[in-house]
Amino acid sequence: MYKLLAFDLDHTLSDPDRPIHPDILQFLRKAEDQGIKIAIISGRPAMYLGGLGRQLGLKEPIIAGENGAHIYYQIGFPPKKVFTHEVHPSGKQKLDHLRSLVQKNFGHTAWIQPNFTNFAVFPMKQEVRDELLDFVTHYYHHVIDDHEYTFYAHPDDSFEIVPPGIDKGVALNIIMDWEGIKKEQVIAVGNSANDLPMLREAGVAIGIGLHEADYTVSHIKEAIAFIKERLNIQLD
Repeated sequence: MYKLLAFDLDHTLSDPDRPIHPDILQFLRKAEDQGIKIAIISGRPAMYLGGLGRQLGLKEPIIAGENGAHIYYQIGFPPKKVFTHEVHPSGKQKLDHLRSLVQKNFGHTAWIQPNFTNFAVFPMKQEVRDELLDFVTHYYHHVIDDHEYTFYAHPDDSFEIVPPGIDKGVALNIIMDWEGIKKEQVIAVGNSANDLPMLREAGVAIGIGLHEADYTVSHIKEAIAFIKERLNIQLD
């Protein structure tokens, strides 16, 4: 019996900056009503996800922001339960320095996501994308110079550097431990490289255009149809 559904957000539950489709929301609420936990595990900040969570109509969503660096239970302030990953001071200093360098060199042509822990940046103009990528990649290889830090280039043209010990698989395992849920009771859905650690920790891994998963689909609606069949959930 499945007890936990874990989803990435952008390009998975919804297109970036677009609402989650009403049919998907109906399914999430129905699954929760049947006792299944819903977790949203994203690279976006936990506060951003908390704002989203208030609109979902779920009773007790679990949100994990910055690839699991921060996990919140429910969406009130303060959250019911909190996990925060602590980063070594030297690593935090290097990422803070990178933020200041990007601001100095790119100004308003790059937007730095307001994270507490990870570094994530978006080109505001397409013509600076490659230059920004080269700048961040060079810093990653020559200043951070630590193979335990992870670099991601995402489909939305954002770039991300994540400190050691942080990934969506770690976050999923923390949630599973808190809930007493086993791997075979988890279904996870994602679309990008930073979702792979989460998919590897789930009993059933569904990739949206991601062929490393157990099952590959082209859209979230196909993933939901697959899950509905597994869970035997009928929508009114």
